[in-house]
Amino acid sequence: MEQMNRRDFLALSGTVASGMAAGLWIKGGSALASVGESVADDRYGLVVLVDGWRADLFAEMLEGGELPNIKEHLVDRGTMVEHCVGAFPSTTGPAHLPFLTGTLPGRNDVPGVRWVDRKENNLRDYCTLEGLLINKDYSLGAATLYEFLAGHKTLSIFEIVSRGAFEAVRIAAKVVWWIRSDELWEKFDEAAVEVAEDRYLRTNDPPRFTFVWMPGMDHLAHFHGSVSETVREEARNIDGHIGRIAEVLKKCRIYDKTLFALVSDHGLRDNEQSRDPRDILEDLDFDVKPSVAKKDVWNDLRNYNAARAVSGNGFAHVYVAKRTGGHWPLGYNDWEHTPDYNDLRNFPLKGRGHIDLVEAFREEEAIRLVCVKEEPGRYLVFSGNGQATIERQSSTYKYTVEGEDPLGYSAHPHTKGLMDGAFHSANEWLRASCTAQYPDGVVQISQLFDSRRCGDIVLSSMPGWDLMKEGHIASHGGLEKEEMVVPVVLAGPGIAHKRMQYARTVDVFPTYLRFFGLPKIDGQTMDIFG
Repeated sequence: MEQMNRRDFLALSGTVASGMAAGLWIKGGSALASVGESVADDRYGLVVLVDGWRADLFAEMLEGGELPNIKEHLVDRGTMVEHCVGAFPSTTGPAHLPFLTGTLPGRNDVPGVRWVDRKENNLRDYCTLEGLLINKDYSLGAATLYEFLAGHKTLSIFEIVSRGAFEAVRIAAKVVWWIRSDELWEKFDEAAVEVAEDRYLRTNDPPRFTFVWMPGMDHLAHFHGSVSETVREEARNIDGHIGRIAEVLKKCRIYDKTLFALVSDHGLRDNEQSRDPRDILEDLDFDVKPSVAKKDVWNDLRNYNAARAVSGNGFAHVYVAKRTGGHWPLGYNDWEHTPDYNDLRNFPLKGRGHIDLVEAFREEEAIRLVCVKEEPGRYLVFSGNGQATIERQSSTYKYTVEGEDPLGYSAHPHTKGLMDGAFHSANEWLRASCTAQYPDGVVQISQLFDSRRCGDIVLSSMPGWDLMKEGHIASHGGLEKEEMVVPVVLAGPGIAHKRMQYARTVDVFPTYLRFFGLPKIDGQTMDIFG
């Protein structure tokens, strides 16, 4: 198949929006006109994304015989990835986009659950009703699987990333995000299966591709712990849901024609203490915007000289603005110009002279990693006692260290061999670091700064610490392996029965394109075809 990039594909296509309807779920979607590509009649796809399933917990339960349906319908029929690395930040939304667009958060310009676009004076908080806006926030150049399958029936169940889906079935009211009912969140996962049963069985024309989001485990883990018995019980429930979905495929006579995947977006790690970056900034006498969700005239970004945007509670963007001359007597905060690295190391504050913001954050007990962009293609990573430099040239990377190694690569048996002063490919770094404490760190950190919405400073919390006071006893968003490594299993026609050592979740997207025989685009196809 001739290679076609996303922009070429979209240039040949037009967007047609469908209507909206209310009910238990809200339905809506859009479709791209066909570009003449056809999908074979015997090709179907289905992805179930279980939010917040730690890879080590998945492996333990699978080995212990607690997931019999997943074993039967997926593991015993297909390929399981031993170390599949997700996206940084490791959080719902940004970490879903790799599966559906083949792009990491820095490349699709959705760098967190919360973010600030200083150039456009725009802010987002997807944990509010603004979650409905995510489909307009990521780049049009990042075509979704639904858009590549335009002209075919596609179905999105509860998934917030749904642009181009023939039908998008959404959870009715986003206010449920704040409801702390375990039973309710468990029912969302069951309801997702009920939607699938209805849509597949009510006609003789099942969807060609379906993406299902099961959000319950993530919520339960936040308030009960990442490997708690409550989470384990929900994992057993999900195993039952997989069995029901497999039976649906059999009833539709497409079980042996479907590329069926079970994936997760991130894991979680437990914590006992909390420290909000807003408090750190206020201790330094910054006037910090209380919430990026508030945007009325009294809460305009320009009224403040700092903002923080936390994701998953283990990750945060920090944005700062210089006070500059303007209308007497107040002046104004300059959000149009991004401070450079030297500004961050010598930042002017009224009444405080100049302060070193990097040093201020790296001295905080709650912060494990402080990341900044020194210049395009050169990124610095700080820990309490060390500093590392990531250099990127044409998709190759070099990693050097001063003092203590923030990512621990110099002591890791596989990564230390790449610290030879030379540039190495992204795949080499993934292969070497997939078992490290910070898997794929050089790629993940550098890609995030490609987003214009990325913070001036990026923080990953110390294990045991939470960066937002919401009562969570488990968090995610950061770069620790417990957050970044996720279970991924794929089964279907022509899929080899084996174990893969490593992959990225972003590789699932081109793998489905290959399965459907659609245009090859940039991206690494997983080696799963027999």
